Amino acid sequence: MIWFVVATVYMGYDIWDDYKVIGVQKAYNQGIEDMTVRVIDEVGKRGCEPVEIYAGEKKVQIANAQCLPQPEKIQTETKK
Repeated sequence: MIWFVVATVYMGYDIWDDYKVIGVQKAYNQGIEDMTVRVIDEVGKRGCEPVEIYAGEKKVQIANAQCLPQPEKIQTETKK
């Protein structure tokens, strides 16, 4: 009888622990998605103006890649 109680408590704890881990993972993934959408929206609103992004003491500027100068296409002649 004791083994049944111990096994039930263990299974309950294991299920609860898995539930917490899954909940934390979903919240983390949702945070990443929300931040990505915010960055895309902000870069889109600014046009070609760079947007500064901070993470602690690190800082970077990003801009829409369509605003960067495009390399000139080099035409090569082929000999026949």
